[in-house]
This record gives sequence, structure tokens and C-alpha cells, in this order.
Amino acid sequence: MKQKNELPLSEPGAYKDLLRRLLFEDELVRQLVMPSGGTPDSQTEEVWLTRHCLDVPYLDEQITDERSLLLIECLPLTSGEIRSYSITVTVCCHRNLINLSAEKRAGYHTQYGLTGNLADMIVMAVNQALSKDSTSRSFGIGKLRPASEKPVVSFIPNTQFYGKTLTFEVFEMRRR
Repeated sequence: MKQKNELPLSEPGAYKDLLRRLLFEDELVRQLVMPSGGTPDSQTEEVWLTRHCLDVPYLDEQITDERSLLLIECLPLTSGEIRSYSITVTVCCHRNLINLSAEKRAGYHTQYGLTGNLADMIVMAVNQALSKDSTSRSFGIGKLRPASEKPVVSFIPNTQFYGKTLTFEVFEMRRR
């Protein structure tokens, strides 16, 4: 009897939701993407999920204010008993936020080993957060690893924002 292979369409949404929460819980990622300076209400998970870490792979043209954000996507690459997925995290920064003062750059370099502009630093922080063993165990999946082709590419959605897209592959999946 031939086995029926169905596309795994229920997992991507669940993985995106989990990934968004895990990135919120990472203090360095949250600090870089959603810096304090506003009211205490501006640092909530609700603000994170609605303004700074979206579950779509595009930047809405309506977003024109100065902020940084993450755009998350998860797509099945294969179906069957062992499934593989592509997970992308796109880092976007408003052009007025990209360049940091020498003092801020030095502080992030000294404290966290981060270099480059704000987009570069967020990319490094996201990669570090997703490379942790505890993150892989939280997903209930095999380790995330950078895509074999074009693991990082530029993202230029318009003249106001610049960013980079990180692509990860997940190769071992437990059936749910």
C-alpha cells in the first residue's frame, strides 16, 4: 500500500509563534530591536508581537515610523516522516537608526562582542539566540543550522528601511 505524503501545514504557524516568543525572551535581541526609553508599557510582549516581531516575511508600506523589527517566516521544504523546514528571520531597521554612535558601538562590542551597524548587531544577536541548545530543545526539533546556500542576504524593501534576512534549515522533525 502506498503511503500518502501530505504537506505539513499545521507546524509553520506554531513554529513562528514559538520563535517570536523565544526571541522576545532573549534580552539582547529585545534590547537591540525594542530599546527602552519609552514608557514601561512599550516593553511588553504584546508590543513586541504587534510592532517589532511580525509573523510575515514582508515590510508593510504603511510602516514609516523609526523602529527596528523582525519578520518571521517558516515554510515546509519536504513532507513525509522526516520533514525539513526553512525558517527565515528578516531584520529591518529604519535608516535613521542604523548608524550608532561610537560610544554605543564600543559598549556593545565590549559587553557582547557585537560589531557593525544596528542591523549587523541584531543579525548577530538573533543568530546567537537561535544557536543556543536550549532554543533547539524548546522547538522540539533538530538543531537549526544556517542554510547551505545564501544563509544571509540583504533586504531593501524601500528607501526608509534596510535589513538582512537570515535563513535556517531544520532537518529533523518529531511527529506531532
